[in-house]
Amino acid sequence: MPRHRPELHHRLRLSGRALTLLALLIATLLSLAPTSVAATLAATTPSLHRDGLHAHNAGMGRTDRAPSPHDETRTALLRRSSRHASPRVSALAAEDAGSNVVYRGLAEGENPAEGLTARAPGASDVSPISHVAGKGASPWISTTKSLEVATTKYGKYGVVGINLSRVSNEVLDISGGFPETPGMFSNWAAADQEVLIRDYVPPEAIWSIQP
Repeated sequence: MPRHRPELHHRLRLSGRALTLLALLIATLLSLAPTSVAATLAATTPSLHRDGLHAHNAGMGRTDRAPSPHDETRTALLRRSSRHASPRVSALAAEDAGSNVVYRGLAEGENPAEGLTARAPGASDVSPISHVAGKGASPWISTTKSLEVATTKYGKYGVVGINLSRVSNEVLDISGGFPETPGMFSNWAAADQEVLIRDYVPPEAIWSIQP
């Protein structure tokens, strides 16, 4: 038997150990990577539920922030709607809506029986394009003219219809985008056929489409 064979076997054993260690290292890195990537994205990417469109309202109920000057206004609006809409009221909202209707994919934790409240009701310094761009402290609530958009893109936590004839606050149709300011944010608004409602939507204007 050639003398170099034992040395070859020894080298092969060392190579096998090295490959095993390399495989363990790769497996460890792969197990850590998703967490690191998710943390990086969470820190650098704006939330994209967009209020049911962009997620400007998705933070309702959060406790990890300092009290906002708008919290008292939001509390007052919620108290105003403390008597939940009955099924009959919701049915009437759907019946007399006609074509005057928009849809909203709910944010996590939103309860349409209490109405829908913006994250910063009463704020007067937030433009519609700033809202679409991701401004968190916004008085606007995003809705869409398209049931398909609300359901397929933003329907994870349910979808509601809103009868605009039962909404007394300002309603702003930006479904055509921002012609005076073309670009990404204008395209977002147009793609989602977005309609903004200021501050609050009362429960009597809402009915459930997809729980």
